[in-house]
Amino acid sequence: MGINPNNLTLRQLRAFRSVARARSFTLAARALHITPSALSELIKQLESTLGARLFDPTTRKVTLTLVGEQFFDDIEEILGDLDHSLQRIHEGIVGDGWVKIAGSPAALKGIVIPNLAGMRERYPKVKVSLTEGGAKEIFDEIQSGSADFGIGSINPEHEAELDCWALFVDRLGLVASADHRLLTQNRDAIDIQDLEGLSFVGLTENTLIDQILASHKSAPASVTEPSMRVSNPTLLISALMENLGVSVLTALTYHFIDNPRIGFKLFSDPRLSRRIQLFRKQSRTLSPPAMIVWDEIYRHKLSTPSICGVTVEP
Repeated sequence: MGINPNNLTLRQLRAFRSVARARSFTLAARALHITPSALSELIKQLESTLGARLFDPTTRKVTLTLVGEQFFDDIEEILGDLDHSLQRIHEGIVGDGWVKIAGSPAALKGIVIPNLAGMRERYPKVKVSLTEGGAKEIFDEIQSGSADFGIGSINPEHEAELDCWALFVDRLGLVASADHRLLTQNRDAIDIQDLEGLSFVGLTENTLIDQILASHKSAPASVTEPSMRVSNPTLLISALMENLGVSVLTALTYHFIDNPRIGFKLFSDPRLSRRIQLFRKQSRTLSPPAMIVWDEIYRHKLSTPSICGVTVEP
């Protein structure tokens, strides 16, 4: 009657290989993180199934029998092929390639980059490319396939074309010279109507902040029809430092402005805010590496450092 291979277990075979390699039950048990007695039991079960001795019990040292030597050669090759196959499957699941992310500068800096250090230790073969842009640029990158997914805020009319996962609510506030009277008043927040008549530096019309302000019924004409527009926060801060007016930014964006001459205060109306989301093209299946980065960002949103004016969205 032949040997029933169904009675063999992978655990038994790995135990045998470990003892045969180490020529020591003690060292093999340590390498397998089991007790020597548990290891001995696995070898006994294997020998019982095979109906043959694999180790010579008459010698002090751990010595393979002739059958054991032949079996060891075969098992080394079989388990080697199995380990190699499992590694290739693991790499295919974990991913080995580039992940391209399009996002707002603040979202990339404050949310994506802090998650990359820990992720790189676990998934060293996943490589990440970051491209910054406004809401329209991010949408175009995703729709064209240039980016795997995006992070930041998206124009409401584009949300129906995307699969969106909520991360944070990012409130808007006044940004101005730190000694501006609206910032030095003893108030936790200000009303957007307080900007009436002030020289206002706006962002270009294709930005989401400009659209939010334009659609807000209480926004004064000086805000919705500014005397100056710039395309990005860097230019905006330069204009404020030259006393060309005041402006509006989000709490997350202001958090990364390292300039003591510039101050910030939230608006009292919570509707003056934007949603920060992860988004990808609808019905698009992310590659394994892209799915890893997406999951890392979403799972760690609760551990993102607390920033005044930025709250986690359920």
